[in-house]
Amino acid sequence: MQKRLNKKGFTLIELIVVMAILTILVLLASPRFLGYTKDAKVTAMQQDAKVLSNAALQYNIKTERFPVEYEGEKPKVATDLSTDVQEAITKAVGADALTSVAEINKDAVDTDGPNKTGVAFSDLIKNTKNDISNYYIITEGKSSGEVFYSENLENSSNQVFNGVYEITTPVSGD
Repeated sequence: MQKRLNKKGFTLIELIVVMAILTILVLLASPRFLGYTKDAKVTAMQQDAKVLSNAALQYNIKTERFPVEYEGEKPKVATDLSTDVQEAITKAVGADALTSVAEINKDAVDTDGPNKTGVAFSDLIKNTKNDISNYYIITEGKSSGEVFYSENLENSSNQVFNGVYEITTPVSGD
């Protein structure tokens, strides 16, 4: 009876074959995973816009104001919009909306509104993934508006998204 030698480890050829197979798999799968990353960013932006629009709606119902800075009775219009953002807003909701784009104020507290409720907008915001300073509210009167994301995001199909979500409250007499 002949003794079998215990071979420990792999041969160089076996390691090269395994590395080649893994390389091929990574090359095939990476474009798909990169597409999922783009889609995840778009989805996160859309969810944040939806969360902010719901929070703005709640704030508006409780305070009869939007969570933005005011100049007298009207929301202060954002003047620092880039050309890309202006074009995206014009394409999404029309050129006249540019005169009513206001920056969301996450620190807004109703201390000078009609009801002086003391409601803080930051208490109504839950679980946003992106920085709130990238979002704007396009106000339209006292009881409706839209939340808009200021950067263009592309998904894996190269469609561009900005995240416009309508806010409409059941308040009569704008």
